[in-house]
Amino acid sequence: MDKDVCRFCGVVDTFEIIICNQPSTHYAKAICKHCGKQNSWVKNPNGRKQQCETRLKRALTKEPYNRFYLSLQSFFDEHGSLSPAQFKALDKFN
Repeated sequence: MDKDVCRFCGVVDTFEIIICNQPSTHYAKAICKHCGKQNSWVKNPNGRKQQCETRLKRALTKEPYNRFYLSLQSFFDEHGSLSPAQFKALDKFN
């Protein structure tokens, strides 16, 4: 929990940090305990890129010629990350 000034109500209050269910660039959101509005997004402390890289490496180690994994690796190399849907699909195969 972090103390800051709410940009909506102006109250210096403790924000509630709510972790998001799906993997994305947004790890969690900061909600003002006074007015209940979302003030900001919190980035993943582990780094989304690192998570994608680790899971892809694990998948390709298990099945190095899997076309699905190879296509995700190619996309990752080009874009530097995977979309939430790709990440979730990779999770199903791992």
